[in-house]
Parts: sequence; C-alpha cells; structure tokens
Amino acid sequence: MKKHINIIVISLLILTLIVFSIEKVQSEDVLLYEITDPAGDDYGPGNYRYPTNGDFHPFEGLFDITRFRITEKGDYYFFDFKFSKITNPWQSENGFSLPLIELYIDNQQGGDVKLFEPGANVELCPDYPWDVFLKISGFWVRAFNPSDRDKRKELQAEILSLQQLEKNPWDVNDSSLTVTGNTITLKIKRDIVGPLDKAYLYILIGGFDPFGPGHFREVVSNTASWRFSLNSSGKLDYAPRVIDVILPEGMKQEEVLGNFNNDFPVIYPLKIGGKSISWISGYKKYLIYLVFLLIIYTGVTLNKKYFSKHNKV
Repeated sequence: MKKHINIIVISLLILTLIVFSIEKVQSEDVLLYEITDPAGDDYGPGNYRYPTNGDFHPFEGLFDITRFRITEKGDYYFFDFKFSKITNPWQSENGFSLPLIELYIDNQQGGDVKLFEPGANVELCPDYPWDVFLKISGFWVRAFNPSDRDKRKELQAEILSLQQLEKNPWDVNDSSLTVTGNTITLKIKRDIVGPLDKAYLYILIGGFDPFGPGHFREVVSNTASWRFSLNSSGKLDYAPRVIDVILPEGMKQEEVLGNFNNDFPVIYPLKIGGKSISWISGYKKYLIYLVFLLIIYTGVTLNKKYFSKHNKV
C-alpha cells in the first residue's frame, strides 16, 4: 500500500511541475521574429526630401526604421519598431507624432491583394494576400480585415469629419503604444492578429497626415513645407508615399520603390520564421485535465488491485 501511495504522490509532484513549467512559459517573452534595416534610407526611392516645416527638424531619421521585432508573452504580441530618431512635436500622449506605420499580415487562407484603402501608392505582391491590417499612428491603433472595406465606405463621411478624427469603429482600445528611446512598442492581443508562426508580413512607413490620402503625407515635385518632395518634371501619379520599407533579403529599397514610371511599385513581404513555444498556454487546461485523469486512473487501478489481492487472502 505504501508503494501505491508513493506513486500517487510522485504523480501529484509531476502535475505540479507541469503547471509550474506552463506558467513559466506564459510569463516569459518568446522572440518570434527580428530583422534590421539599413539606417539613413528614409528617402523613399532614394531622392525624396523632407518637408521644410520646423516640426520635421532635424530633417532626417524621423521615418527611418532600423529594426523590427515581434515577441509574444501570454495573450499578447509586442511589435517593436526602432527608428533612428523619434520626436513628438504634436504632443501625442503615446510619445510620437510623425510616423505612420502600416502592417499587412498574411496568416490565413484567402485574403485580399489590394490595399485596404488608397494612400500608400504601392501594390502588394499578389502571391501573399493579406488577412489582417494594422494601422498605427501616434494617436490611435486600428485593425481591419478585408470585409471591413465596404463597411468603412458606408461610414466614411462620419469617420472623416473633424469631430470623428479621434473616434473610429476600428480603434483597438485594448492595446497600448509606448516609446522607449527610439523604439515604438505596440502591445496587442494575439486573437486580434491571429497566428504568426507561418505568416508573411508587409511593413510600410510613411509620414502621418490626418488629412492626407489614407493618412499618408503626399509627395510633390517642388520643395514644400508639409509634403515630401523630389526634383522631377514628370508625373507623380504613381510615386510611392512610402518613405521607408523593410524588404526581404536581397531586395533594394531604391529599386523596388523606384519602379513607378507606369504603375505603382510592388512591395514584397517578410516571412515570419520559427515557431512560438507558447502554444502550451493555449492547451494549458487540457494538459492539466489529462494529467489529472491519469492520476485518478492510476490511483483507482492500484487500489483495485490492492483490495482484490487482500480479499483473496
């Protein structure tokens, strides 16, 4: 009988260790993806100039993303965007004012190959249609899926009115934006974004303009106070409003964004490699239940054998 009690005690200890291990995994940051981007390339296709208004001082580095990282902790993703410089001339409570960050995420079957709305003046690679679109400014975080496009058109007049600039049906209230040094961190629930272990992701950086097309700051041919510019006598109908972008290895930003003579330039996504080990957290209650059943089964079986043996005696 003592041997049987020891087995049950050991089983309970194993259950305790499993629960402790799961809790430990949930409390740790799991790095899902990290990539760097060359510094000093916040010039679009290579020849864009900053707006001349003093709000854009020091006129370099403000839209220059140099590192992107995704970590996972518990029920949340953390997206880190490191820039060469971050300023906050418009006093956003989130600590930055000037960059506009767009993430198009392909992590499901189906999706859409078109941008959610005009503005960036680029196209996405048709082989990787997006399923989730995160739009981030210093004043809000918004999440969309392809079906929201038609809903948004119905509400567009209301959304674009001055009274609604800080209110939007797609605002993600259960999220946070923080700035540490030159890094902007978005904390957002995993169930809003979906799985990322085999996802493809587009990262577009523009200048935030609350009144611009798709909130992008426009590009013109002559030097301007509030717009990006380039020396060009040609048409700028297809000129990208993306000031910086992170591309797959082997692709050059200048070549990709500079291909806009006859159509919008095509952007290619990053492949999010590696698998998160935090799947354990999703199956935590099932693991505990399984071990609990195993302990009960072991105890009942041993007790049954014990009483059967002694009844014979």
